[in-house]
Amino acid sequence: MLLAFALLMPLLLGVLPGGSRLARGDDELASWIQQLDGDRYASRQRAMEYVSSYGAAAVEPLLAAVDEQRPELVRRAIDVLVGLVQSGDPAAQAAAERGLDQLAARPQPLVARSAHWGRARLGRIQQRRVIRTLEASGGKVLATSTWGDEAQVSYVILGKSWQGDDSILAELRWLPELEALGLQGKQFTDASVQRLRSLPNLRLVQLYGTGVTDVGEALLKQRMPQARIDRRAGALLGIQG
Repeated sequence: MLLAFALLMPLLLGVLPGGSRLARGDDELASWIQQLDGDRYASRQRAMEYVSSYGAAAVEPLLAAVDEQRPELVRRAIDVLVGLVQSGDPAAQAAAERGLDQLAARPQPLVARSAHWGRARLGRIQQRRVIRTLEASGGKVLATSTWGDEAQVSYVILGKSWQGDDSILAELRWLPELEALGLQGKQFTDASVQRLRSLPNLRLVQLYGTGVTDVGEALLKQRMPQARIDRRAGALLGIQG
């Protein structure tokens, strides 16, 4: 009897095997959000898990519920948003990033300050992840300085030893201090360079032996006017990777 009840519990809670959930109403989500600053620690933790499980759909209700008079709810709402950015769900990631930006712009000091801290923490987490991914797939990561386990990455080279794909280029936005980027190989095309964004300190892009055409180079110059584009047909020694 107990075994049968245990097997039925996920369905009663609206949870399917593998962690996905059945369609649930807005009232249920609102209820879980209100429990983010409940009296019991276990209840608050459980509420975070349930709110997070809604993915992108949780973001707007979370933003609406954030109230400076409820600091615990503020903190946990931001923790949920930070987690959603790392969830691997593109829709949830985009919505959560927008949510953090909106909270950081609010006039309430506690809310704005907490959101700024959340974004800074997220940036550190994502930077470490991107560096690990780059190095594991044969990329070269050069840092001008390190502090503890934090690095100020100035130069990334994806050369002959690179075994990943061009999707990593979109992730370079988590390296805000990046000053130079070297790409080598025909796998990098006009479509590849369109993935590059939000790199305010980028000053040099080396495109050696790539599939990038005049069109792609023009796009890069338009998006990153501060950067010099060095496009050549062959490889140079400095970017052998």
